Amino acid sequence: MATNLIPNVKEALEGFPVGEMFCWLDSSVALHWIKGAGSYKQFVSNRVQKIQQHPEVKWRHVGTKDNPADLCSRSGSVENGELWWRGPEWLLDRERWPADIKTTATPESQAEAKVIREVFAVAQAQTDILDALLVKFSFWKTLRVCSWIARFIRTLRGDKARRSKGPLTTEEIEMQRHLLLKRAQDNSKGDERFEDHCVHLNLQENKDGLLECRGRIQGDYPIYLPDSQPFAEKMVAEAHISTLHGGVSLTYGEDS
Repeated sequence: MATNLIPNVKEALEGFPVGEMFCWLDSSVALHWIKGAGSYKQFVSNRVQKIQQHPEVKWRHVGTKDNPADLCSRSGSVENGELWWRGPEWLLDRERWPADIKTTATPESQAEAKVIREVFAVAQAQTDILDALLVKFSFWKTLRVCSWIARFIRTLRGDKARRSKGPLTTEEIEMQRHLLLKRAQDNSKGDERFEDHCVHLNLQENKDGLLECRGRIQGDYPIYLPDSQPFAEKMVAEAHISTLHGGVSLTYGEDS
């Protein structure tokens, strides 16, 4: 917002002498992103790039107690608030400005760092028959194939009187969906990012033995779907197709 405002104000003041331009913020994490040369995830990266397109604007840190924007979140009246209407008392006296801070990488700033995966030609991913099915067939066909195999095994092991007959039931397909999802979660536990996911997504096991993301909103919690597993790719692709290629938002909202 400030990056958009500065050029507009400068254009409106055309003909007036405009010296240096400064923007202030109280987030040392955001300041590190702006001043740093790291590679970040898409959301942060897009905004940092836009800010860095205006090198004439200098960014400095202001303490929370001197930040007028924080008055909005503290509640209360600002009708007679000097900080709200005029800014910090030292703002017009450059000699009284707080010293510019030197930012460093922190866990908070690194949380948005882009993960760079190194791929070695000698490394080969270990796959099994189920992964091969997921790669070869569609999401639902894989579930049906696994369901028929499971029924065949139960038939061989069980009593003839308890044999399942006829088309596959919803319960049989849902059982395979649950098992494949559980398998994908278990396989991801060897991933170096799994521990970070446990912390940042607050992963907890539900009554069905599946890991789910526990947030502050009570109710249904989204099931953890590790993106490194073929099952996750097929499940997302199926959701995308079932929404008639409706885009990211519809795909997120689709319950496969």
